[in-house]
Amino acid sequence: MVLMAVHGIEELDQITLSGRRIAPECGCNRAQPRLVNDVFGDPGLYVDFRDERRALLFDLGDITVLPPRKLMRLSHVFVTHTHMDHFAGFDHLLRVLLGRKAGLMLFGGPDFVAQVEHKLRAYTWNVVHRYDELVIDVCEIGIDGRGQRARFSSLTRFARESGASFELPDDVLHDEATFRVRGRFVDHDIPCFAYAIEEKAHVNVAKDRLEALGVSVGPWLRELKHAVLTGAPGRTPIHVQWRDREGEHAMMRQVNELRHLILDLVPGQRIGYVTDLRYTEANVKTLSLLLADVDLLFIESVFLDEDAEHGARKNHLTAGQAGHIARTMRAKAVRPFHFSPRYEERAGELLIIAEMHAAWSRRSKRCERASRGVHMKCADGPCAVIRDVRERGGARRAVSARGLERTAQSCGENAQEAKRRARARHGLFPGEPHHIIRRARRDGRGHCRDARSRGISHLAPLKYHETRSRQRRPGQPVRKSLRLDRVT
Repeated sequence: MVLMAVHGIEELDQITLSGRRIAPECGCNRAQPRLVNDVFGDPGLYVDFRDERRALLFDLGDITVLPPRKLMRLSHVFVTHTHMDHFAGFDHLLRVLLGRKAGLMLFGGPDFVAQVEHKLRAYTWNVVHRYDELVIDVCEIGIDGRGQRARFSSLTRFARESGASFELPDDVLHDEATFRVRGRFVDHDIPCFAYAIEEKAHVNVAKDRLEALGVSVGPWLRELKHAVLTGAPGRTPIHVQWRDREGEHAMMRQVNELRHLILDLVPGQRIGYVTDLRYTEANVKTLSLLLADVDLLFIESVFLDEDAEHGARKNHLTAGQAGHIARTMRAKAVRPFHFSPRYEERAGELLIIAEMHAAWSRRSKRCERASRGVHMKCADGPCAVIRDVRERGGARRAVSARGLERTAQSCGENAQEAKRRARARHGLFPGEPHHIIRRARRDGRGHCRDARSRGISHLAPLKYHETRSRQRRPGQPVRKSLRLDRVT
């Protein structure tokens, strides 16, 4: 049995396989990455810079789950390639932005300018001049590093205006004062971009110093952070405006007078986005150059390892291959996505994540099977795994795990010793390491109260069930439990 802990969707999106949460620190301009859809949906990554009131989007598949207010924050969109599940959302984005936003910049691979042009030419624009101007700047990068730009304006009915050609000296596609975006091509039978988002620094602000100065947070603080990060002169004026119970206030100060409010500067995080590629030595080498020591890696894990041949024909990664790449990159946290729909009806999400994590953490197949069957609880550190699972009713839950390293240690012990260790640490009897806990009851907070186990000679094939426990008292809510049964 895998024990469930209830989490909201917003909370789940901040959970990674390292067992830690990716959340903004207080007073820190930290990029907040979030998958657009669930693991079985179209690939896409939304990176929000809240202090700058803007966001980046990686891939343009199904983006209907993003509300217009989030789409309006977009300043740049980076497309890996133009397969339908990565580019079909362009029309929806255009419809939301038209007449509401002044500009947007798109990045893509070979022939990208022509593909955007064909999209725009598919519509009739006889009344578009009535709206405020929308300018779409498109940047196309070839596999040789040479690129071209084009401009499409709503005032000219999105007629193509060719820009100057350029040549990239390295893999930096976009560079600003606070972050940069790098990209390299991987092989998906066609050129496909893998991206790295690199923050240059985080700025932490001392709130107690704000109170001592008699001011509160406001847009001026974002201006101060930007001035510090970009090395602006000390005499640069900052218009300090804030609002409190007594009304609105304003005063002029210089950067030197406000610099003491900055507590410290810490290195920024590095985020990787990798999807749609073959498992080849050349691709692994390319990713090593782009994403070495990445803080958070979003990587596709389309198929189980048992379907590796099918994955090779489809030019996609298996879970084990994704885990191996993450280990090669020395990724500190990993978030797998882009799962094949073939696993949606048989709890394949759990198996994919388990296989990916096993390859990432260098555990043997025997320890991998054992870790799936041990009662586990959320823990910090590289051996902890927090996993998402979708129940039949569509509810999002998190599967939390504890002590994978303990499982690895217990693989060489006999059954009696394993029982003794499990009872001492967890109060349970999981039996031998290859057995699986099959039932658990949860209280209203999502914690396990008791569980029992039965031996199963092997884990696959398994069938996923949902059962209900009886009501103990009138008015007490019915508790659900889950179990995995061997298919007979």
